[in-house]
Amino acid sequence: MSDDTPDAGAPDVELLADLDAGLLDPVRAGAVRDTARADPRSAAVLDALAATRADLAALRPPPLPPGLAQPWVAPPAPRARAPRRGLLAAAAAVVVALAGGAVSGVAGPGAPADVTRVELAAVARSTVGLTDLGPLADPARRAACLDAAGRPGAAVLGGRRVRLDGVDAVLLVLPTGQLGRIRVLVVTPSCTVLDDAVVG
Repeated sequence: MSDDTPDAGAPDVELLADLDAGLLDPVRAGAVRDTARADPRSAAVLDALAATRADLAALRPPPLPPGLAQPWVAPPAPRARAPRRGLLAAAAAVVVALAGGAVSGVAGPGAPADVTRVELAAVARSTVGLTDLGPLADPARRAACLDAAGRPGAAVLGGRRVRLDGVDAVLLVLPTGQLGRIRVLVVTPSCTVLDDAVVG
């Protein structure tokens, strides 16, 4: 079994979030990036940040009520970066928790969601950050399923129990290394692959 303890010199989640957000000076950013490339856990966190940033960028603000829809006199103050960074760091923390086996039921207990293959992409995007992994909450069993699916050692960005076309399964969201694209892997509790697709 591989050792999930991060290297002593590996960047922490906050530093990786700063790197992804462009908050580090060029010299510091280069040093952190080089260190992260040599550490699989850090690379998985950066993949998670990229996927989450793409999901956040795709979100549209809700429409304003008619009574409030009026021209803005001045652009909003550039203070939105802090909460956005917090969301990215939180998503990265989920990856670290999953990689270390510390899985908690974020989604909470309940019946699996009924989904169809047409709905998989939308459901997968809403699954980033969830850890309702059901039978795959056990790190060893989850690793075995990833191996069986041809994705050994893949970081898990989120997961939830689903019923795909009437079959009980677990939907896993994996990074692709491509900005704005995630892999949707749906497996049964016995690790049979029901669906494996990249969506953007």
